[in-house]
Amino acid sequence: MPPKVRFQQQDIISAAYELARKKGLDAINARSVAGEIGCSTQPIFRVFENMEQLKARVLEKAVQRFSDFIEENKNCCESPFKSLGMAYLLYATKEPHLFHMVFMRHPMEKPAEVQAFNCRDLVIETLVKKSGFSKEQAEAIHMHMWVYTYGLAAMLATEQLSFTTDELSELLIMEYRAVVSALVCEETKQILPPV
Repeated sequence: MPPKVRFQQQDIISAAYELARKKGLDAINARSVAGEIGCSTQPIFRVFENMEQLKARVLEKAVQRFSDFIEENKNCCESPFKSLGMAYLLYATKEPHLFHMVFMRHPMEKPAEVQAFNCRDLVIETLVKKSGFSKEQAEAIHMHMWVYTYGLAAMLATEQLSFTTDELSELLIMEYRAVVSALVCEETKQILPPV
């Protein structure tokens, strides 16, 4: 009779995921995962063909964690646009290694699930319907806000900056107002003071 399997696939994924949360994706190797669950490397390779397969499952779990942040924060703000931005910033703040794994990779390395979080069309549609912006204006606002939010999130994830949730909310509001004001000035041909 074959030996009883003591460690299930989910045990191994959970151990690798916790390592990634604490130290990043590069911390995942057969020895570190085995050490985390208290076994030899043999059970890992009984369940997974290679470490890349295990890392892919960890990445799926990290993407799911981001989905959880979106769900948890969907009603935190007056608009879905801001709620999504807040979820993104809070994920970077509270799960910096996971944020790095999911969002700070070369686009070719990102899993399909991450591409699904490109809510560009939905955001633009929402801005047009709720705020009365033209499609072109909504696209410009979204692009500026995306660049700002991504940059801020990257600085939070790398611990170059630290803000409270209220401060992050205020930063998003200020940037949104600045972008909209600049857009209005451009369209009305008003001259902004030099920077």
